[in-house]
Amino acid sequence: MVVLIATAFADEPDVEVWGDAPDPGVAGARVTSIDPRTLPASADLATAAARAPGVVVRRLGGLGDPAEIGIRGAGARHTELWLDGVPLNPEGAEAVDVSDLPLAALARVDVLRGPTPTGAGVPALGGALWLVSRRDVVEQVDLAAGSFGTARATLVESVGGRVPALLVVDGLSTAGDFPWYDDRGTDFEPGDDRTVRRENNAAQRLSTLARLDLGPATLFHAATVREDGVPGFTSEPTSEATFGLHRELLGLAGRWDRGRTALTATSWALLRRETYRDPLGEVGLGVQDDRSELWSVGVAPGLQTALSRRWRGDLSLHLRQEGIRTTDVAADEVAPMRSRSVARVQVGAPFRSTGEAVWPTVLVLGVSSAERTRDAALLVLPRLGARAEVGPVAVSASGGWSGRPPDLVELYGDRGAQVGNPALRPERGRGVDAGVAVGGAARAEVVAFASDLRDLIVWIPTPQGVARPANVDRARILGLEGSAGIEGSRGGGTVALTALDARQVDPDPTYDGRRLPRVPGLEGVVAGHLAFGPVDLGADLSATSATYADPANFVAEAPRLLVGATGRWAPAPGWRLEVDVRNTLGTRTALVPRNPFGSDDTRVPRPLEDFGGYPLPGRSVTCAVRWSR
Repeated sequence: MVVLIATAFADEPDVEVWGDAPDPGVAGARVTSIDPRTLPASADLATAAARAPGVVVRRLGGLGDPAEIGIRGAGARHTELWLDGVPLNPEGAEAVDVSDLPLAALARVDVLRGPTPTGAGVPALGGALWLVSRRDVVEQVDLAAGSFGTARATLVESVGGRVPALLVVDGLSTAGDFPWYDDRGTDFEPGDDRTVRRENNAAQRLSTLARLDLGPATLFHAATVREDGVPGFTSEPTSEATFGLHRELLGLAGRWDRGRTALTATSWALLRRETYRDPLGEVGLGVQDDRSELWSVGVAPGLQTALSRRWRGDLSLHLRQEGIRTTDVAADEVAPMRSRSVARVQVGAPFRSTGEAVWPTVLVLGVSSAERTRDAALLVLPRLGARAEVGPVAVSASGGWSGRPPDLVELYGDRGAQVGNPALRPERGRGVDAGVAVGGAARAEVVAFASDLRDLIVWIPTPQGVARPANVDRARILGLEGSAGIEGSRGGGTVALTALDARQVDPDPTYDGRRLPRVPGLEGVVAGHLAFGPVDLGADLSATSATYADPANFVAEAPRLLVGATGRWAPAPGWRLEVDVRNTLGTRTALVPRNPFGSDDTRVPRPLEDFGGYPLPGRSVTCAVRWSR
C-alpha cells in the first residue's frame, strides 16, 4: 500500500507545484507530451512513451508481458516514474514494469529527457515519465479480443460536480502462445532451424486506479495483481516457472495557494509483494520458490515563492525509509530485513522574463543503511538550464550532474533469474544538451546531447541463465534527437528519430570502446493518420538497429523493423470500432553476422528478439469496441 499526502495552493501562472508535469517552457526542458487517446487499442504505456525521441522499450514478448523504458541510452532503473505526483520508483528504486499501469486512466504521458532542472528534483540519469490521470467527465467501456488468446476489458467512470471522482478497472488475459523462429542455438547449422510456439507465456492482470477530489485534497488509490508464466530465453524455454505480483498504492493529495507562494507536502507508504516459482529448476541453478516484500514510507514537503517579479525560490524535500525481505520457501530460509534511509533536497532560483528563462538548481541526495555503513552515499548534483525565444523559435541548453545509488533489489534481491550484488557502487553521471525548437501548427525540435557515466550498473547474464548486476567503470554517450509533428482537421503525423553512440571506457581492452549492452545506435518511430468522416486510418513504423546483449559485444541482437496499422470507425455518437494490426509484415527473423569479430561476412537468421533472448511475436490482430458518453 502506498499512502500519499500532498498539500498546495491554487494555480498561479509563475508557480510550478510539486507533482505537476514539467512545463515545456521551463529553461532547457526536454518534454514530449503524448495523448493516450490517439493510440491504438493494443497500446500500453510503453507504446505511448516510445513516441518520444530517445526512448528505448524492452519487452519480455507480446502484449501483457513485462515492459521497461530507458531514455537516452540509460536503463529502466534510470527512468523515474511519477503518477499524479507520486514517485513510483524514486532514484530508480526499481525498474518499473509499465505494463502494470492502465493507459486508459491517463490524460497525458509526459516524457522528460535528460538532467533537466525541475522543481520536483529528479536525479535520474536518463529522465522521467510524468503520468497525469484524466479529469474529464466520461463513462467508458472498452472490450477487446485478439491474437494468441488475448482478451481485455476496461471500465472508466469519471464524474464532475462538487466531488469529482475517477474509477478505472482494467483486466487483461493472454495465452501468449505465438509462433517464433527457433535456431536451436546453432548459427552454423541453419538446417536444424524450426518454428515453434512460445510456451509458458500466459499472463493475467487486473489493475485499478481510483481518485476522489475533496476540495483542496485528493484521495488516491491504485493496485495491480498479476500472475505470469516465465517462458525463459529462446535457448532455455520453460514449462512451469511463474512470477506473481501484488502492488498497492493509496494516496491523499491536496493543494493550496497563498498569494504568490505555494506549499506542498507528499507522504506515502508502498508495499510490493512478489513471488517466483521454478519447481523444475528450469531457470537458474535449481528448484526455486522465492518470495520478496519491498516497502517504502516517506514524506516530501516543498515550498515555492516569488522572490520578485522575475525571480522565484524553490525548495523541495524528499525523506523516506525503505526495505526488502526475501524468503526462500523451498529451503525454509528467511533473509534478514534490509533497510535504509534516503533523503534528498533540491534548491532552485528560476528566473523568467519575456522570452528568456534561466533555471539553476542544486540537488543533494543522501543514503544511509541501518545494517552496513559501506552502503552510505552522498551525491551533490548541480544543474543549470537556459532558454531564449524569438517568435516561434526557441533555443535552449541544459547541463548538470545526475546520480543513483543501487536499489535494494540490485543489492540484495533474489528473483530467481536475477540475483543481487552487495558490492555495487553508486552510479554517477554528468551531461549537457542544446537544441532548437519551432512551434506552431507544425512543430519540430532538434537536440544534441552528451553524457559521461561512471560506475553504470548493468545486468549481465551468466552461462547458467542467471543475471547479476555489475558496475561498468565508465561509459560515454553522444546523441542526436529529432522530432516533428503536424495535426489538422483531416489528420496528422509525428516522427521521432534518435542516433546514439553509447560506448564503454575501460582499461580492459576486452570492453574498451564496446557498445553498452542493449542500447541501439539508431532508432525511430513514425506515425500518422487520416480522417474521412467517421473513419480514421492510421499507420506507424518503428525501427531499431542491432544491439548487443553483453558488455564484450560477443552476442548480437537482431535489428527490428515493425509496421503497425489501425482502422477506426465511429458508426454512431458514443461508439467506436477498431481493428489494430501489430507487426503487419509478420516479421519473425532478422539477419545478423555469424561472427561479429571475424572475417566471415556470412549472415544468418536469428529470431526477432528483445530483452536479451526473449522472442517477439509475429503478426497480431486486436479488435476492439468502445462505448462512451
